[in-house]
Order: sequence, then structure tokens, then C-alpha cells
Amino acid sequence: MENTYLELVGAILALTAVTLDTRQQVLARPMSLVSISVELFVYSRAGLYARCVLSTIYFLLNIYGWYQWKYGGKNQQGLKVSQVGTRSMIAFILFGLMSTFSLGYILQTQTNADLAYWDSANTAFCLIAQLLLVKKKLETWIFWFVLDSYFAVLCYHKELYIFSATHGVFLLLSLYGYRSWRQDYLGHLVETSSNHTN
Repeated sequence: MENTYLELVGAILALTAVTLDTRQQVLARPMSLVSISVELFVYSRAGLYARCVLSTIYFLLNIYGWYQWKYGGKNQQGLKVSQVGTRSMIAFILFGLMSTFSLGYILQTQTNADLAYWDSANTAFCLIAQLLLVKKKLETWIFWFVLDSYFAVLCYHKELYIFSATHGVFLLLSLYGYRSWRQDYLGHLVETSSNHTN
């Protein structure tokens, strides 16, 4: 019962944070910090240790992202949406695959972790997606769409039904986030092109 209550609280906080993310609201970062703290406790009790490692890194990335969203970018006016280059995307994917097998092997052989390689794959690629999010890269929403599909199934398998349903909602938010950020990105391109012309 306690886990169910914590799942519900964590889900509400996470949904609020992601909704703020889709609108590029800097309040998403502190909201995420609270949400991650709750999720960390739930995942540790469920034996998803790779997810716990991920949540800890998320926490640190959100502190970094909070600063970047508020003061990063040109003239410290906050980051604008941009895209990842092809070479960088290939590097991210290779890093994700190598991290999956390395972390999966450690968890499989050194701990009692459940679904070690699957959990590790989610951990590695969520880390990439979160990094892209705090750097305001448009491709973050593509990663999140795929990862939320996967994690909805994983949470259901672990009987974390509220978290599973939450990731189903995240799927819809990732579509909205991509559309919203893409419009903003295209707007910046037009604005930059117009400034160069003048």
C-alpha cells in the first residue's frame, strides 16, 4: 500500500514536470528534483538498481539543467531549442549500447537485480535522453517516445501499475513535446535567417 501511494505521488510530480518540459518552463527542473527523489525510493524497493543509478544521475543533471535553462545560451538568456548533429547522434547510440552491456554484466554478475540487461538498456538510453533534454535538443522527444513505450511494459511486468500508466501518458506528452519544440526550433531558424538577411 505504501508503494502504491508513493507511486501515485511520484507519477503526479513526474507528469507535472514533463508537462512543464514540453512548454520549456524552467520550473520543470526543481519539480523534477522532487519527483526523482520519490521515484528513487520506489525503484530501490523494487530491485531496479540500474534505474536507481539513473535516478541519481538524473538528479544531478536536473541541477545542471536548471542553470542551463535559466542562464545558458547566448548572453545568459537561457537555452534555445537546437538539434543534434548526425555524428553526435551516432556517438550517443554507440555509447548507449556499450553502457548497456557493461552495466548489465555488472548487475547480472554482482547483484540480485531483476532484468539486469533490460534495466541497463533503459538506464543508458534514458541518460542520453535526459542529457539532450537539459541541453534543449529536439531529438530528446524521439528518445523519450521509444523509452516510455519500453518502460511502460517494464513497470507493468514489475507490477508498478501506476508508473506503467504514467509512462503511457508520457508517450502522448513526448509527441506534444516534439511538435512544440520543433515549432520553436523552426521559428528560431526563420528569425536567425531574417537577421542575417538584414
